[in-house]
Amino acid sequence: MLLLNPTLMILLSIFTITPLHVVTGFFVFGFLLLATFLFYYHRKFNKKATELKQVQQQYAAKIDQLNKNHNETLEKIRENILKHEEERTFQWIESEKETLNVLSGLTILLDMNEKFGRVESEKILAKIQDAESKILSKIKSLNPNGQQ
Repeated sequence: MLLLNPTLMILLSIFTITPLHVVTGFFVFGFLLLATFLFYYHRKFNKKATELKQVQQQYAAKIDQLNKNHNETLEKIRENILKHEEERTFQWIESEKETLNVLSGLTILLDMNEKFGRVESEKILAKIQDAESKILSKIKSLNPNGQQ
């Protein structure tokens, strides 16, 4: 037999290892190993879940920023459209004013033309009547009998 330390011999005699102790030891070792693996995977899962949550929050923040930029762009486009519509309306109104001024001027010219035309026609008619009366008087002076 081996020569062992007396205290070790006493301890070995106190603790006798039976097959039940060996099986129990394997179960305890297996349980500790399983608990360690579960704890490790639980921490790994929680870490992944936290990272996934952070990524989701980052994506949500990016989407919110894109929505904000989109809304700002749409607002600028709407304002630009309203500005152009106001300019077109203003130009249309100015064009209508110009058209009314031109039509008013034409009306005045036509009225003046009509007045001048009537005055000129009356003058021409008066001269024709005057010429007719002169011609008739000359004819009467040439024809003393009064025959025409």
